[in-house]
Amino acid sequence: MCTQYKRWIEIYHWDFGYTKCPYCGDETEWYNPMRRGFQMDNDNNRRKYCPKCGNRVYAREGLLINQPPEEE
Repeated sequence: MCTQYKRWIEIYHWDFGYTKCPYCGDETEWYNPMRRGFQMDNDNNRRKYCPKCGNRVYAREGLLINQPPEEE
């Protein structure tokens, strides 16, 4: 039985990168005002839950962080 896991979506607007929630469509820019600079997409993929809708979201494929459990 294969369970479909939803992952953060990487999108671009005018060459600026965003991480988009697959459930509600909330977009988080790759800009971190606390650091006063741009952050890597990995920082957004590290988040386990969408801050807007609260659904569980996994990192995009190819990253080692926040991946769904392996199926047997």
